[in-house]
Amino acid sequence: MMDQSLFSKVVKERIMDFMPPIYDDYTPKIEIVNKVNESKEALMLAPEDKGLCNALPMVYMDDMYEVFCENEDLEETLRIIANVFMNNIGRSFPGPEAFHFEEMKDRVVMELINTERNQQLLETIPHLKVINMSVIYRIMMHSSEGGFDSILVNESIMEDMGLDRRELHRLALDNTKKLMQPMILDLSAKAFMVSNQYQMFGSAAILFEDVMVEVSERLGEKRFYVVPCSIHEFIAVPKEGTDLESLIDMLAEGNQMFTREKDVLSNAIYEYDTETKEIKKAASYRWAAFA
Repeated sequence: MMDQSLFSKVVKERIMDFMPPIYDDYTPKIEIVNKVNESKEALMLAPEDKGLCNALPMVYMDDMYEVFCENEDLEETLRIIANVFMNNIGRSFPGPEAFHFEEMKDRVVMELINTERNQQLLETIPHLKVINMSVIYRIMMHSSEGGFDSILVNESIMEDMGLDRRELHRLALDNTKKLMQPMILDLSAKAFMVSNQYQMFGSAAILFEDVMVEVSERLGEKRFYVVPCSIHEFIAVPKEGTDLESLIDMLAEGNQMFTREKDVLSNAIYEYDTETKEIKKAASYRWAAFA
């Protein structure tokens, strides 16, 4: 069976054979799309007239390669890919140019990601470094009890909003606490999990002084360790009486075996001091090379 690299080349060469003649002026192209903690190879069909649609649908090649590996039928896989494009090209899902971003300032929120794992992405978007992590910004779109959709804020969107980086961060800090209400959940008498009502991007609460003070009060300790389980939540435990080496081992095991790769936040345990309102790295482990 062909590997994914060859599969991608073959799909790009043959996909138009499975598209109706109405799409003859579309050209297949493969681009690398940088997402949090990962870069994905995406196939797009671009029209000669860029005004034909608001946004270009894309198909991730790793997902389609899994389909191919399951059905072992290249032509059937190509038909599936063609159907994805036919069902989405021309639909009125909006691209960034369709929004008036200056009217969306009250929807800007923040997400905390790992700096080292996202260097390519961070080169293209406004961000703020925090120890070995970085704050990035999103515009919260349609929300429901199960979560929400969002648009990643890039330099162009920030400019359209009429903001600089400092203003963007201050706005996101306020909005995140309002729109994604932090939640402190009891795990035991001496351990609390912190996330938010959506359980999405909840580790950003590390940056909220009032939340960290409340955690401290519940623990009955002025200093405590922060275990970043994922980009969505962290666990707080008292510094006094806690074995730091055991925490590191727990984090390493969690990142390697239980947390999805795209959700991993850090390889470090942090210490928060409520007197100085500072967070610092307490210890870290060396993780394996990553893509």
